[in-house]
Amino acid sequence: MEGTRRVDFYRSHSENQDTLERHIGKLDYLISKKKWEFFNPFIWLTRTVRWILIDATLWLLRSVGIINVNRKNKVRNHSLSDKFAGTITLLGSLFSVIAGWDSVVKFFHQIFGWLGLSE
Repeated sequence: MEGTRRVDFYRSHSENQDTLERHIGKLDYLISKKKWEFFNPFIWLTRTVRWILIDATLWLLRSVGIINVNRKNKVRNHSLSDKFAGTITLLGSLFSVIAGWDSVVKFFHQIFGWLGLSE
């Protein structure tokens, strides 16, 4: 019979099964990684510092029209931006541990005073 073809359902099923198992394995890995990030306070501090130093600054520059959206995305997605935020977070944490909390509070009062944001 011309026009009919034989379909190997078992082979098709096993290929689909393999693909789904690989995808489930990748999802399991991503879920375990995200769970670790969710409970890691250093990740939260780094994200906050990144938002303050990089994202908010780029948003302000973009909204004023100094840079375009392509430049903003290039800077934000660059691998050095994460390293920069992580380094600032690490240095800030070490500074607060070594110098003491009172010194950190005085430092930020001076910074906010220079910017005119202090009482």
